[in-house]
Amino acid sequence: MPGAGRAPSLALALAVCALAATVAPANAHTPGAEPVVREGTILLGVGPPDNEFHVTFEQMGFPIGAGDTFEIGWAVNGGAGPEVNFEIHTHEKGWTRYYNATARALSVTWVVPRANGSFMVDWVNPWPVPVNVTYRFVDMAPPPDLTPLVVLPIAVGAAFGWFLWLRAAPDGGRQDVGGRHLGTARGSSGRDLDDEDFTRAVLEAEAEQQALPERGNGGRE
Repeated sequence: MPGAGRAPSLALALAVCALAATVAPANAHTPGAEPVVREGTILLGVGPPDNEFHVTFEQMGFPIGAGDTFEIGWAVNGGAGPEVNFEIHTHEKGWTRYYNATARALSVTWVVPRANGSFMVDWVNPWPVPVNVTYRFVDMAPPPDLTPLVVLPIAVGAAFGWFLWLRAAPDGGRQDVGGRHLGTARGSSGRDLDDEDFTRAVLEAEAEQQALPERGNGGRE
């Protein structure tokens, strides 16, 4: 039947669109990925530049992406102190600070606010004695987007339901034109008619129906 064969094509197109929506941006932490852990110890010396540790998240080995949640923990000399300064910032469009704290130990959660941006961590030791900072960072990707898993079955089900509805249409899909049934739109060869053949059959049936009164009048005169 004209139109019925398009249902599988529609379902395939919707499936491709839904799967395309799951593709992650390049270099981003893929949603649903396993957490990434980095830990170690750094020495903050005395006076600049030795008293500062200033690196990007990427340099620390994190595939950072928007929506990632970081569990950040560190301690100075095992938590004994002294206090040091810690912050997260970017240098894009000047300088923007996203987090700042002065402490001897810290445990905090921070969410990456956007995809674009070279986010950096920075420790500074203001004291005239060197200190050791032991840190542990855990990068947790956002949960996977389950929308395609919901939309795709609905789209496929709707397309399949449409196909079944067309097959189960009244009179088996036959259409009345001028009081005549066109049947199931099959040609003399038994093959399904395409849209052009079907339209031509409809026009021929209408022309034949319109000619009937003229033949009747001709017979009475």
